[in-house]
Amino acid sequence: QEIIIREREKEIAFREKKKEEAFSLLNEAQKLVSVNNYDAVLEIYYRVLNLFAQIQWKEEISILKEAIQDIEEKRRQEILFKQKQLQIAIKKEVDDKAFVEKIKYQREREKQDALTDLEFIEKQKKISAQNLTQQQEAFKMIEGGENLLQVEKYDEAAKNYRKAINILKAIGWGTAYLKLLNETIFTIQSRKLEKEKATQIEFELNLKHQKEEEQFQKKISGYLKTEQERIKAKQIQFQKREEMLDIMETRKSEAYSMMDKAENLLDQGQYNESIENY
Repeated sequence: QEIIIREREKEIAFREKKKEEAFSLLNEAQKLVSVNNYDAVLEIYYRVLNLFAQIQWKEEISILKEAIQDIEEKRRQEILFKQKQLQIAIKKEVDDKAFVEKIKYQREREKQDALTDLEFIEKQKKISAQNLTQQQEAFKMIEGGENLLQVEKYDEAAKNYRKAINILKAIGWGTAYLKLLNETIFTIQSRKLEKEKATQIEFELNLKHQKEEEQFQKKISGYLKTEQERIKAKQIQFQKREEMLDIMETRKSEAYSMMDKAENLLDQGQYNESIENY
């Protein structure tokens, strides 16, 4: 009987130790979930899974495996989200480069047209000092518009170009060059709309991801809390069960002791006392 009791005590101590380890690990996982460190959470879950297997908690193993599947799926979604972000960043870089090249090309056309336009050359001969100052001011406005485009200030850049067009038109510039400037304004406006659309798409994507992240954190945190409560409940149940077994073993030992005493009394011929012990 003593051997059985010692073995049971060893088993109880082993189970308690493993439960405490699992409980501690789940606490650690709770903290990691709040910072989206799902790789570390998975590592902990697999360790807890091993602990549950050692104490044969089959029901908990099944539940934990479901949580592991959820996190692995979430991790795959995170990879896809990062790939999507990378694609957006690459497209933005390509679009920005294409826009800069287009503006550069249009600017070169403007310069070439200005230099080769016979009407412009004739105007230069006849232009007054006042008009020359205004013309230089218009070119400065165009140059300022280019600088504003470098920092993506599209409205201000377009405003500069419009002012330049009005000045040049007022001093008699021809329609060919002014048409090129208007084309540049159209390009700027189109680029602004593209940027706004891309920004909105990226914002919605990030907002959707944030909401999904919050929902997932809530789900996993809820699981961890429930699992910890289940471990505590099982500990209480197990302790009560062991207490009942101990009581039964104690009573059984007492019964065996009384039976031994009764047999001894019987051997001694003390029949009445022997019957009382039985």
